[in-house]
Amino acid sequence: MILLDAKPLHRLLQPLIEQMTYVPSLVHAVLHDNIEGSVWVNDNLHPTTAVIGTSNGLFAVLGNAADHHVHIWLNSLYTYRYRESNKRFSVFVTSSEWEQVLTEMMGEDGERHRRASYVLRHKLDSFPPAYVEAGFGLKRITPETIRESLMFNVAYYEEYWGSVSRFLRKGFGYAITYEERIVCECTAIFLGHPYVEVDIATHPEFRGLGLGRIAAAAFIQHSWRLGLMPRWECNIDNKSSMRLAEKLSFSHANAYTVIAKAKVSS
Repeated sequence: MILLDAKPLHRLLQPLIEQMTYVPSLVHAVLHDNIEGSVWVNDNLHPTTAVIGTSNGLFAVLGNAADHHVHIWLNSLYTYRYRESNKRFSVFVTSSEWEQVLTEMMGEDGERHRRASYVLRHKLDSFPPAYVEAGFGLKRITPETIRESLMFNVAYYEEYWGSVSRFLRKGFGYAITYEERIVCECTAIFLGHPYVEVDIATHPEFRGLGLGRIAAAAFIQHSWRLGLMPRWECNIDNKSSMRLAEKLSFSHANAYTVIAKAKVSS
């Protein structure tokens, strides 16, 4: 496999992407150089297979799953860099063929997680307004909110964006406060045209008040202003997240599998 250095790379891989029904948001984020990552291809002019990886151990495999040279390379990457380490190794599977390849490669070490992908395809006239009741406040995520957050803190943005400053330059999010406490947040975990993927969390003491819907509404309105299509993804057993996506008029678009290395016991 060939490691590509020049970025952004979305134009090179666009023909490959256009053949697929589902492409993980992390792929768009890496290809547009919004988050740190690496891109490997089997041909640097006309790739038919590509592996995209982030610095925190998330991967996506695209294209021809019958390429045995890629199988060998991917197995070597996993065996020598991840299998015996405490590093995360999670692969977003884009076809049933790739799912079979990864399942056989990782064996009992691989855990399968079924996930649902929702997309907000249309701007609705009746979209819920982003306002909060007295006592609560709504504001953009800033360096100050990140320092004070218990949910999307400095460690979170360092893990997914590489740094807080990179997120503040390229991403965005909204926080709801109550008596100066951050009680709900909706932020971009991945951003790469045309998608921005939602990550949302509400403090346990404030769940059931509809705050997640309000924070998400502000986030979605901001996405539209930037010409981005919001995407909502969650495990299929997370029924509350799926219900919230549907309340916000997201449409179920795809189901896919993530195969992750089981956690190494200490």
